[in-house]
Amino acid sequence: MVVRILAAMAANESATKSRRVRPEDGAERRRWPAARWLYAGVGYAEDKETVIESEAVVIRQLAERFLAGESLRSLASWLEDNEVATVAGKPWRTTTLRAVLASGRIAGLREHQGVIVGPAVWPGIISEEQHRRIRALMQQKAASGRRAPRRYALSGLLRCGKCDAVLFSAARQTTRRYVCLSGPDHGGCGRLTVVAAPVEELIAKAVLYRLDTSELADALAGRTAKDEALAEVTDQLAQDRVQLEELAAAYADRAITMREWLTARKTY
Repeated sequence: MVVRILAAMAANESATKSRRVRPEDGAERRRWPAARWLYAGVGYAEDKETVIESEAVVIRQLAERFLAGESLRSLASWLEDNEVATVAGKPWRTTTLRAVLASGRIAGLREHQGVIVGPAVWPGIISEEQHRRIRALMQQKAASGRRAPRRYALSGLLRCGKCDAVLFSAARQTTRRYVCLSGPDHGGCGRLTVVAAPVEELIAKAVLYRLDTSELADALAGRTAKDEALAEVTDQLAQDRVQLEELAAAYADRAITMREWLTARKTY
């Protein structure tokens, strides 16, 4: 009985310690673990609480411009043009910028798995109202971001002849195009544009021509392999017949005996 009681007490103590170190309890302790978010240090010093004003100014500009209707891609391009790097020293991507602007941290809020759990001990760089508007705008864009039916048959299949980057679809008022895009999320040279219709027509004709050949039909039907195997057997049979004729001629010339001729003939 004593052993069972001690074991139960030990199990209870172990469970209590596990609850204390769980991630949600980390949020309740009003501190943000730096390892939880790669860009947690944006706008803040190493203590994760002191605001770096030079970075805070940039974050405020980004928030205001995004709320004014500017796209994340144009903002990322603006950051690159002004040589503003991420905390990790890497180029800005729209996904990175979205994570920064949507984070409750820059509004002075504690966040756990995307849910705001309360105010933080560090000061906010933007207001809570701006934070709520940014998240609402992002959710609105995500909800209404249904893509139109695909109008580009070669999307993701073409590459730039100058830099080998993937070409992206881009439409003007009356012309569909494939273009090499530079800047965030693309990384191309931006120096190539092709009209979509002629390229798609050329590729379609090439594919149809290739599908219409007898070689492809034989390959799909499994005839090619059979024909190659039959040709190999036929060649071997012809060689064996020639050698049998040579053996018969050698026996006729008394170059070999009947026993030698019979022994050689059994081999073929």
